[in-house]
Amino acid sequence: MKGLCLTIFLGALSAIFSICKAQEVKIDFNLTYDKSKNEMTLTVSNMGDKDVLLLNQVSETLNGGFIFLYYKTFDGISASRSLPLIDYDSKNSRRILQKELPAKQQFMQVYNLTQALAWNARKAQVCLAVAYWKDDHFELEHLYKEFVF
Repeated sequence: MKGLCLTIFLGALSAIFSICKAQEVKIDFNLTYDKSKNEMTLTVSNMGDKDVLLLNQVSETLNGGFIFLYYKTFDGISASRSLPLIDYDSKNSRRILQKELPAKQQFMQVYNLTQALAWNARKAQVCLAVAYWKDDHFELEHLYKEFVF
């Protein structure tokens, strides 16, 4: 009888743990630089079971994601600048505030650095602002990585 009760208890505990674990947010991201094209590509993977929002920094006062780029100008001078995480929506002539990233999906953004007047990228610091629904309210996480090219 004790063995049966223990089995039921451990089974219930395992089920609860599985449900909680299935609700985790797992985000991975990578930034690559193609020197021949002078382009960077950001890939964000949502490996969790929840849909998330990638928040874009559209001004210094909003707490969204961005890329801080260290590069050389056309004439070889070292410089740095901030780039928005998500490009401008030229079709609707407005900035994009957020991008939904469904569970088990990827988001890719290509940055043409020639248009940004940046050549020879040296390194970039990426800050992702990820929002998701948890326990009847939104949670906001900031994830940081540095990439050296």
